Amino acid sequence: MSAVLPLLLLAQLAPAFQLTYEPGKDSPALLQLTQSRAPSAEALQIDCTRARQGRCSQRATVGPGLRFIQAGATRAEADAMDLPALRYSPGERWRYRFSLWLPEAAPSPSPLAILWQWKRFSGRPDAFIAQRGDALLLRVGTSASLTLLKPVPTNRWFDLDVRTHWSPSSNGWIEARVSRAGDPPVLRHYSGPTTRDSRPRAAYVKWGLYQPGTVDGASAVPVRSVWHDAIDITQLP
Repeated sequence: MSAVLPLLLLAQLAPAFQLTYEPGKDSPALLQLTQSRAPSAEALQIDCTRARQGRCSQRATVGPGLRFIQAGATRAEADAMDLPALRYSPGERWRYRFSLWLPEAAPSPSPLAILWQWKRFSGRPDAFIAQRGDALLLRVGTSASLTLLKPVPTNRWFDLDVRTHWSPSSNGWIEARVSRAGDPPVLRHYSGPTTRDSRPRAAYVKWGLYQPGTVDGASAVPVRSVWHDAIDITQLP
């Protein structure tokens, strides 16, 4: 079980990484670095018509055609692969905060839509947050799955605060808090292994929209967008 850090201590910790998507606030080089592996300019865009804070957010879009294919799958993802300071190791604790806007329920039949993932440099992710149908899920490793919210909020912003203790052993844990304006927050907790192996600095974060299992260039993939904003990543003591 996680140790609860005092709110004052959490407030005093300096984030290792922040993205606001606001013009003039984020480093252009940093923003470009996180979006450098997008399959096309259409897949990842800064959208100043919708924001959780300020005026702008990141819109991730997938659809039919090769312009939405990267690494053999339909995806539109930003990532921190080229930011070594954000790579985590077993034994470390981290906090990940971000906001999501999902415009509608996932199409039926509903593919898994991964919205945020903690990805190994080789192999499958350690964990990810995804939408399937009207549910928001946290999956850890190959078998653990928790429903964070059902039904998932649509056409409104909601905030996620995820705290982790990375470990390949049973002392690992993940706590996920989901907050929506006007509704009580929802807290979910997982205990158990949280990394697929013990290699240090061998994983990074990705965010956007990824639909694993879709065929390269499949014409049946519907056009769909999701929005991310107010990304804040902090290493905890």
